[in-house]
Amino acid sequence: MTITPGARLGPYEIVAPIGAGGMGEVYRARDTRLDRQVAIKVVREQFNLRFEREARTISQLSHPNICALFDVGENYLVMELLEGETLADRLTRGALPLADVLKYGVQIAEALGRAHRAGIVHRDLKPGNIMLTKSGAKLLDFGLAKGGAGGSEAPAATEQRPLTAEGTVLGTFQYMAPEQIAGEEADERTDIFAFGMVLYEMATGRPAFEGKTRTSLVAAIVGGQPRPLSELQPLTPRALEHVIQKCLAKDPDERWQSASDVAEELRWIGEEQPPRRAGPASRWPLIAAVAALAVVVGAVIGAWSAMRRRPIPPLTYSEISAPEGTAFVFDASTAVISPDGRWIVFVARSAAGDSALWIRPLDSPVARALRGTDNATFPFWSPDSKSIGFFADGKLKRMDIIAGTAETLADAGTPRGGSWSPDGTIVFTPTPASPLYAVPAAGGEVRQVTELNGERGDTSHRFPVFLPDGRHFLFFVQGPSDANILLGATDSMETRVITSAQAVAFAPPDYLLFVRDAILRAQHFDLKTFRPVGEAVPILDHPQVSGSLNFANFSVSNNGLLTYVAGGSATLSMLTFVDGKGKEMGTIAGPSEQLDVAVSNDGHAAAVSRYDATGTSDVWVYDLRRGIGTRQTFSPFNEFGPVWSPDNKTIVFTSFERRPGDLFTKRVDTSGPGELLYEDKRRKVATCWSSDGNYVIYHALTPASQWDIEAYSLRDRKVIPLVKTSAAEMHGQLSPDMRWLAYSSSESGRTEVFVRPFLGGSQHWQVSGDGGSMPKWSRDGHQLFFVSPRGEMMVAAVHNSDGFSADAPRPLFVARIRLLQGITRGQYDVTPDGRFLMNIGMPATEKQLPITLVQNWTTKLPR
Repeated sequence: MTITPGARLGPYEIVAPIGAGGMGEVYRARDTRLDRQVAIKVVREQFNLRFEREARTISQLSHPNICALFDVGENYLVMELLEGETLADRLTRGALPLADVLKYGVQIAEALGRAHRAGIVHRDLKPGNIMLTKSGAKLLDFGLAKGGAGGSEAPAATEQRPLTAEGTVLGTFQYMAPEQIAGEEADERTDIFAFGMVLYEMATGRPAFEGKTRTSLVAAIVGGQPRPLSELQPLTPRALEHVIQKCLAKDPDERWQSASDVAEELRWIGEEQPPRRAGPASRWPLIAAVAALAVVVGAVIGAWSAMRRRPIPPLTYSEISAPEGTAFVFDASTAVISPDGRWIVFVARSAAGDSALWIRPLDSPVARALRGTDNATFPFWSPDSKSIGFFADGKLKRMDIIAGTAETLADAGTPRGGSWSPDGTIVFTPTPASPLYAVPAAGGEVRQVTELNGERGDTSHRFPVFLPDGRHFLFFVQGPSDANILLGATDSMETRVITSAQAVAFAPPDYLLFVRDAILRAQHFDLKTFRPVGEAVPILDHPQVSGSLNFANFSVSNNGLLTYVAGGSATLSMLTFVDGKGKEMGTIAGPSEQLDVAVSNDGHAAAVSRYDATGTSDVWVYDLRRGIGTRQTFSPFNEFGPVWSPDNKTIVFTSFERRPGDLFTKRVDTSGPGELLYEDKRRKVATCWSSDGNYVIYHALTPASQWDIEAYSLRDRKVIPLVKTSAAEMHGQLSPDMRWLAYSSSESGRTEVFVRPFLGGSQHWQVSGDGGSMPKWSRDGHQLFFVSPRGEMMVAAVHNSDGFSADAPRPLFVARIRLLQGITRGQYDVTPDGRFLMNIGMPATEKQLPITLVQNWTTKLPR
């Protein structure tokens, strides 16, 4: 069904059609929230299975030469809008210049290599699925990627026109490998055969295999050989012809076995070629005398040039995997390369659930755990690369990487990053609602160095980054303003807006690196005026971003090394039903970056907060009877933390639209924005709506303080303090009979679950014995569930006939939910029939993306 311009798909306004094929249509659209142009791929109903496979496939991939996925709708994908032309369109004008063949060939091969390392075979590589843009080649259409059902001859949804003349076989068929035609299993080498055909066509302007009928084309692919490139393009390097011939070997065992190896071969060929002026392909067959003269002159000029300038080193990618028996913990911590480029430090979790810092030299595959760093998060390096700062157990700490002894420097209950200056000062964020503080790296007095600007709407200053002078630093300000990267100084409370981004870093000698619109960008930064200069340059697409914590997982060294983690995969989770023994009983929708799980009181619906590619969260509601999800909030600012009313008709949630942390309500059966319930200058997260409909329970965060639990009376329109101490109290849950309030508190030095009377005094009872958080009552009030620090779902039987008492808690199963340090929102709920709906991390069968190391990334910068 064709969609007319002006129509809406969620927040996306259709602008114009781009292309159509057998699976659906592609449209240019405008994201009304961010006011940016996107491409929307709408899939016909009969291809829903293939649509789900493509969404899952693209979500696992992040590479500069793979089209990025921004969002997923009920039957559509939202992707980056690529300006340019398909390779198929370009080939209608003939062969490409040799330099372009090699450049695009390297980019396509690297994109294939990235997909293959993630266990994904494209199976439909062809010129129509490659877009040529200003930033290079982009690989499209993973709708036929290996791993799902569907025949390989189905046309792709973005196909725009036939690629061969009338009377020949059209579409995908002409780019199949012999084993595909024979119906055998496709693997990475199948893509390499298709890539060889694409390379051949780029170099010659004509298909590698041709036939006027299907039979004759099959015969050519299975038994024939393409015309030698030397006949069609006499000056083609022999090495390039060798690469293509090996790609096109009939036996998969005789082909290149890795697309990454092909990329390296093409890159080497490009480095061996003298610079050549771009021109029509018809000029390649130069006469022998001119060619010989060019070789002589080129050799002389090349030798002279080599003495005047060094060659540009190649841009290379490699991968760092988690130590054996562990998994990276990326959703609340970054992986950080040392300033001298010798080390990388990261957080990893063992199979037993214990997490710690690990360090690995980049010239060795062996990593080691750092003792004394249990539960560490947000590590950062000293400028001399000899020590690491980090946070653990409510403290800011430092450790010498050789001596290996942790020293405590300051309190930091729920930290949000730190940075170490050349003069030995550490600036850090101790809580999610605090300004920045400074402390000497050798230990000493802690002092405040920024102030929250209430008029601007600041609620948090976080993730500082020192500049080379050791006095100034950049930091992220959380608030409603788009201008959220500020400049501060250790000797002044004055700040200045620098730019808008989701995260920022400094790269010597004078570049800012930051993430904006799901792209890591670099921009010159004047260290005298402290202002960005010129245009920002794209470096790579879709680095991993934490929308809930406001950081991006990338880091840079002082010598041209960059590390990053591909967006999405490490923080993806599934909403999964499990029974009382932990057995999975089905899922809701597909994988997404999401937090907050709330099941309606009648068990017919579930609400959740979902993050898009820009790191912005919205509230979604799923009808559990029909399996349909609808988006409830559409503000360009964060909206999250849904809680159901007792009549199942309304949700209360947190919104950043007016100021970060106001409570709004919205009926789920109506469109439009929500209505303001309660506002003040504090951040508030709702956790429970009382069974009589009068009280909304929430925890509130006062700047430079800890979380406290309050109730808002809808009848009286007033706030009732419930639990307020010097510790952090969160996750307040009223029992069904409204007699008891369960909550988590750090008053004992670690987070435990407590119960106290609701509106009945300060007496309280500790329920958990070895740590616990996120309490939930059973629907009859006879059991209290919570999650242990090791991720176990615990239960305690409750007796409250003559007061409150509870049995010793016992474990039910390992929950596998996302345990994010400092996250104050629930990750599961209990259904009326006694099941659990849990926000479970991706299954173990899903390959976790590695840390990617990029060498010589600065070659992407303008010269």
